[in-house]
Amino acid sequence: MSLKILFAYLAAAILCVCGAYVSVEWVEQRSAESVQSTLIDEGFEWAEVATDGLLVSLSGQAPDEATRFRAVSIVGQTIDPDRIVDQMAVRRVKEFEAPEFSVEMLRNGDGISLIGLIPAETGREKITSRIAGLSDVKAVTDLLETADYTKTNGWDAAIAFATEVIRELPRSKVSAEPGLVRVTAISDSPEDKRRIEQLLKSQTPSGLTLEMNISAPRSVITPFTLRY
Repeated sequence: MSLKILFAYLAAAILCVCGAYVSVEWVEQRSAESVQSTLIDEGFEWAEVATDGLLVSLSGQAPDEATRFRAVSIVGQTIDPDRIVDQMAVRRVKEFEAPEFSVEMLRNGDGISLIGLIPAETGREKITSRIAGLSDVKAVTDLLETADYTKTNGWDAAIAFATEVIRELPRSKVSAEPGLVRVTAISDSPEDKRRIEQLLKSQTPSGLTLEMNISAPRSVITPFTLRY
């Protein structure tokens, strides 16, 4: 075989390799442009496209699983589905935060009112049963609402202490939330005020914060008569 023929075969082989390489590059570019254009037109701007030969890789973070599936389906209508490599991730959905649970207990005269939002697992019966049976209480107005969320730390202790306080103080407002109890009450005298404050402080469970505002009637100055 002459050198001319050998060089001709070699040149043809090189041209074939170059042609194949250029063809692959062209196919990759066209596939990427076509798929990217389709995704943008359909509203999937977050999706990214990469090619490797005939394979088309899809990446990016989909807002949810249904959106990811739709993106793959749309691309499958543009190119052969067997060429699709799905590397998309689904955005992690944050759990809903639990609402702020709290109860306000108002006792005045012969009635007690309960207002607030409590965890469903606590149950309004557990609260009303703790204040039932008081001889001077004729009515308990239950305006509590429940939410199906897990109770937070300090909730049980606050509710238990608040119900004990409302049982002891006939003219009071007691508010309870996780880890905190607020007490507003009226005493009969300055001495009674000090007694109530000392009693509440001594009975406050460990780890629970107590805020109280106990008022007492002012001392009355006895009128007197001046004699000349």
